[in-house]
Amino acid sequence: MHAAAGGLGQKLTQLIKARGGTVIGIVSGAQKADTARRAGAGHIVLSTGDAFVEPVLDVTGGEGVDVVFDGGGETTFRASMSALRRHGLLLYYGAVLGAAPVVNMRELPRSIKISYRSSVTTSPLARRSCATAPTSSTWYGTRTSTLESATATHSTPQPKPIFPEPGTTSRRRSAGHGRRRNAHAGTRSLPQLP
Repeated sequence: MHAAAGGLGQKLTQLIKARGGTVIGIVSGAQKADTARRAGAGHIVLSTGDAFVEPVLDVTGGEGVDVVFDGGGETTFRASMSALRRHGLLLYYGAVLGAAPVVNMRELPRSIKISYRSSVTTSPLARRSCATAPTSSTWYGTRTSTLESATATHSTPQPKPIFPEPGTTSRRRSAGHGRRRNAHAGTRSLPQLP
């Protein structure tokens, strides 16, 4: 889990834990490591850029992980593929550090799958696709599959509420300042007050 201490990283970590999964949280510092642990990450890797592959493979006994959640961009994208087990799934959900590189589908290692989408639930389509487009309509295809996925997600028993720890709040009129501050120093969500 890249950026495991960030708002989305915490939510995904809690959801994965609620479904019985183990999370390896990738963070860039000790304070962020504590936040990721509180969210439920079972293992922490301190890393920036692409230096996380070897520690992740050590945790998994060299096998790699089932799924990588990557919102980083080109810096982490190829390394994320290297951290996957055979037939693993790379869920790329953003481009914080720049766009993902062009991928030649014939060169995908270990039969991994890559998905770029806006939702974090797993649908039957994920098991059939090697690459998907980043829209909900393309991902789900039908209203029925959208409802099935939503039902599966929301029927999962939650041991505690899935909310990130807000690091700070800001008024809307000063939201630009808050976002700049968060980009340089923080990892947590930045709720805006009216």
